Amino acid sequence: MCAFIVKKPDGTVVPVPTAKPESVTPSLDPAASSTRTPAPAKPIAPAIPHPVAAPAEAHPEPAGAVTEVAQETPPAPASWDDLNLSPDVVALLRKEGLAHPTPVQAQSIPFSMDRQDVIVGAQTGTGKTAAFALPIIERVRGRNGTYALVLCPMREIALQTQKVFEQLGKPFGVNAVSLIGGTDLKTDAKLLRDYPQVIIATPGRMCDHIERGTVWFEYLEMLVLDEADRMLDMGFSTQLNQILDQTSNERQTLLFSATVSPEVEKLAHKILFKPQRIQVG
Repeated sequence: MCAFIVKKPDGTVVPVPTAKPESVTPSLDPAASSTRTPAPAKPIAPAIPHPVAAPAEAHPEPAGAVTEVAQETPPAPASWDDLNLSPDVVALLRKEGLAHPTPVQAQSIPFSMDRQDVIVGAQTGTGKTAAFALPIIERVRGRNGTYALVLCPMREIALQTQKVFEQLGKPFGVNAVSLIGGTDLKTDAKLLRDYPQVIIATPGRMCDHIERGTVWFEYLEMLVLDEADRMLDMGFSTQLNQILDQTSNERQTLLFSATVSPEVEKLAHKILFKPQRIQVG
């Protein structure tokens, strides 16, 4: 027992006894324990929320920044095997390092092989020369006579076209000759007397031979107008009409042009029969 000392107003000091606290024996009875008054819970200080960073403002990317964009997986390239070409021609193409056809080749060759007229819009460098050379090679190989005529606006294009025919057609015995300005007409005449399967010519030089009677198109089956827009821009409309008058209406016509202008559309409407339209690039 302990006592508190209380001092009275008169100055006397009186000890005041205090009761000894009773000892409490913890009970093992669950019922009893459930009636116990729980100790007052300590107050929980309100949680201080962590600062949330405001979303960053969108800023324009600096010039030259590269933004990565998820892209779809490109489709597998077309195969030469799907274009109705002969197996030996396909084997030659792969031997020459041409693993797959270009889009203009993949889209136009099946129609050309099916002997349909086509009008193709494609820029230079898309492989359009082989797009019309391969169907011609397939058609004329092993035959005697002139069956195909390719018209080009300039001698440089005609010479490049002849190189493609030499690369892809010569292994199959296809003889292609070029008739261009700046060469001897007598030399051209000698080449024509052998009846090459393919003639590659500029419109002006072709008309020279028509007027001289050194060329005949009675058996012509395929006519190609390469770079048709340029031929019209260079003023070859009269020459084209003269050449077309010498060919059969039963021919197959392939028209290739970098741009399909209203003038090209008018020409196509005149010389093509139910053409298949192909636009690349």
